[in-house]
Amino acid sequence: MKKLLFILFFILYAIILSAQFHKGALVFDVKGAIDIYNTTYTFKSTNPNFDTTIVQTDRAANRNIALGLEYGVLDKLGVGIRYNRSKYFVDADDSTKRMPDVHSNNISLQVNYHMVNGKVFNLLGGLNIGYSKLNVITNNINDDRIYGSGLYFDVHISPRVYMGRFGFQLDLGMPFVNYTKMTTNNDAFNNNALTKWKGLGYSIGMGVQYRFLKKKEEGKKSIE
Repeated sequence: MKKLLFILFFILYAIILSAQFHKGALVFDVKGAIDIYNTTYTFKSTNPNFDTTIVQTDRAANRNIALGLEYGVLDKLGVGIRYNRSKYFVDADDSTKRMPDVHSNNISLQVNYHMVNGKVFNLLGGLNIGYSKLNVITNNINDDRIYGSGLYFDVHISPRVYMGRFGFQLDLGMPFVNYTKMTTNNDAFNNNALTKWKGLGYSIGMGVQYRFLKKKEEGKKSIE
């Protein structure tokens, strides 16, 4: 019985201490996610003869795919870069019956702290901060197009399970976007209005990851 307990303890000890993420590691991941935002749209006229401000609240949701690359600067601290492309769920235009195309491209720097850093189970929390570009092709009778650019930010927590260097992940996050000056393909509108759009929401996603590069100590052992 004591031997069995010792073996189980040794296995658990090895799993916990033999970290997948470490200083010098390079982890590539791909994930798909659904984001749901509470949004605020602000319209303000810049025409002195038509002084008005309109604020509308609503909800928006998108599906997105993200690519990330993270480098271990310490055994539990990683920094990297992330890109994701989001496509928003929309309804067809009432007049043309055509579907609008609403999508954004986001690129950000990421910082992650690996709170639980085992051989099989890895739990990280972190943030991404960067730039977002929004494109809205309305496909209405006027062929209106809307463009926005601004801040993209999120905080997230991600449990990961590894099988060797390959693994699966669940990702839970709270994203934020803020387009401080929206423009259109209508110059008259651009010259007489200032519009803003921002959203704060929740995200859930799943993906896979792969770790490159071994610890230097492991490399020395394999040579010996």
